[in-house]
Amino acid sequence: MAWSIDVQKVLASTSQAECQSEYNRLSDTHNRVLEQYEAGSPSFFEALHNIEEELFTTFELCPQNALLFTLMGEVQISLGNIQLATLYAQKAYDWNDSIWQTQHLLGSALAMQEKYAEGLPHMEKALSIAGDKAELLFNLCSTHFAAKNYKKSVEFCSRLIDKKDHKLHAPAYHIRGQAYKALNMNKKAKQDSITAQALGYNE
Repeated sequence: MAWSIDVQKVLASTSQAECQSEYNRLSDTHNRVLEQYEAGSPSFFEALHNIEEELFTTFELCPQNALLFTLMGEVQISLGNIQLATLYAQKAYDWNDSIWQTQHLLGSALAMQEKYAEGLPHMEKALSIAGDKAELLFNLCSTHFAAKNYKKSVEFCSRLIDKKDHKLHAPAYHIRGQAYKALNMNKKAKQDSITAQALGYNE
């Protein structure tokens, strides 16, 4: 009986490892599509639909896998299907709310529907789990600005600007400058606008 239980554990762990491998592969593919194809082009949509089809196949092997469902949600956002992305996000979150990916996807999907009060706490929770990832800081910087939480926008933009391990400084300076402007801090707003342009930001 003990041998049977051990075999089951090995099979389960192997399956989990394979699901993680598929997530990594398809996530990398999604990132390459976003980098290499013009958004909205026929080739862009074709590549995204190919990932979508592969994910449906992978779901049969990895049911209720939170990471794979977050990836499907991200693909749906790339396709412009925000409502559908929210459904995938909610399922992934219900299965595992302890990883930053589920928190961030659900928060982002809600924020894209201007449900900022619901979405932003999830996005901030994702950041606390992930440990100040640059892209998460940027999304909070820009989302708080969209929500007209200008002081919070300045806070997260500043944290992003203080980090060196990313290429988001130019847009971060731009958004922080806009937030300063909304707060009537015009001197700081002008300084950030100049810095953003010097770093290559183009509106």
